[in-house]
Amino acid sequence: MKKLLILLLLGVLFSCSGKPNFMKFDVVFYAPIGTNYNEIGSNLEEIKEIYSNQSLILNDYIDVPRSIQLYRNKIYIADYYNKRVSIFPLTENDTNILIISNKGEGYEFDTPISVKLNKFGEIYILATVSNKNSVSNMGNSYIFKFTPNGKFIYSIGENGVNSQPMNIPEKIDIDLFNNLYVYSVRYENDYKDYDIKRYSIAGELTFEFDTKYISKTNTINNEVYINLISGVHNLKNNERLIITSQSYLVMKDGKKLDTPSTFYNSIDVYSILRNAIIKNLFKSKRYFEDVLDITYDDVAVLYSYDERAKGVKFRFIDLSGSAEKESIYYAPQLSSLYQQSGYWVDKNGEIYSIIVKDQKYFVLIKWKKVKSRA
Repeated sequence: MKKLLILLLLGVLFSCSGKPNFMKFDVVFYAPIGTNYNEIGSNLEEIKEIYSNQSLILNDYIDVPRSIQLYRNKIYIADYYNKRVSIFPLTENDTNILIISNKGEGYEFDTPISVKLNKFGEIYILATVSNKNSVSNMGNSYIFKFTPNGKFIYSIGENGVNSQPMNIPEKIDIDLFNNLYVYSVRYENDYKDYDIKRYSIAGELTFEFDTKYISKTNTINNEVYINLISGVHNLKNNERLIITSQSYLVMKDGKKLDTPSTFYNSIDVYSILRNAIIKNLFKSKRYFEDVLDITYDDVAVLYSYDERAKGVKFRFIDLSGSAEKESIYYAPQLSSLYQQSGYWVDKNGEIYSIIVKDQKYFVLIKWKKVKSRA
């Protein structure tokens, strides 16, 4: 069956003749789309209603859960359409499916947004909750922790276990030492800042940092730039961050510019203790590169659309030692609407993609790394 699916998927992916060495792939998992316990939710019925007068519905319009984790021959999926976390086996002879519903002994939530696991297989689910004391239920969430067998342990709020709910964070993550990181976004005076909190394996708040303390200006020779942060990731050493930002030239030779002209996209390594940028990973006026994730071994995985190659370029930059090492890989563009969408990297640095096949199947593929000639 997997071989058949691979052949079917070849029609979805673009030909790589005359291009860099595009990675090939293996099918890791597939399941039907639907609402039954062995199916994965989607917005397909809603899309069919919206585009009822059209004979063709593009796969790009079909949304399926994107927050997944792989752990010991199982795939964990935060299925926000079916309001549950589904745990499927990856081995062919195993048919046991574990479901963590949105209501059980000691807990209740509305919609799961994200799922993460620590090295012990304990499950963390970021989910929205209803707040009976609030006029609006928007913005309320908890992180629910479960045993590997799906038994509820406790919930984490703003200040740790059993505290008030937190605003829905942009993302959560777990590091090599089983610490939980929560990245919440805040806007003040048109500036985007991140409140980064770290919780121990016991659910205690142990660290907090606000990016408002990072300087919003940067002076290079006689030019002054305003830096707008757009993304943040933690390195294994808690003292360092990877920051994605956009810089605008606002003053030159002591004269303020009414309209910012020069613009840079940048990715930098920032030291919290030194309050300074200590390394630049990317800077360009013309191109945009983003951080896909950071591996357990402090390898930053950056990706961008390469116009010349007509594909997605992945840069693996090893920041674990003093000597910076880099590897480059290419994959074909999966979406006709969004050039860089559809890719996910796990903490071991393996690249995956989620594909909807024939409006019927949720398919997870793993890209086989082949270093490119380009």
